Amino acid sequence: MHDKSMTNWGSTPRNKRKGLGRPFAVVRHGSASVPIYVGKVKGSTRYTLSFYLNGRRKRRTFASLEKAKKEARLVAQQIQAGQQHANDLRPHERESFLLATKLLEEIGVPLVTEVAPENGAKGEMKD
Repeated sequence: MHDKSMTNWGSTPRNKRKGLGRPFAVVRHGSASVPIYVGKVKGSTRYTLSFYLNGRRKRRTFASLEKAKKEARLVAQQIQAGQQHANDLRPHERESFLLATKLLEEIGVPLVTEVAPENGAKGEMKD
């Protein structure tokens, strides 16, 4: 697996390495903290937050610091509350899921009823 935003330490002069590897900002909630790193990707500034989910490191990248801080705050709150499973979805997927759940709840239909294979959903459920 190749990391497109990895740092090539060999090509960076020693006097310019001072800030590399250190978080640009850290968002804290209780004892949970989520670091935000800053870097350039194809000339654009990107903000990457990093955290662990189910024993694996997750990294999410954002174009604006505000969006990165908002997501980092949400992740830190969920980690503190012990709800790491809620971090399985990306922000846009989470918004879609919550909207679908809310709309189905308003009409009194469970989400699983709408997506179950016997109701015409494409594909098969995985174990």
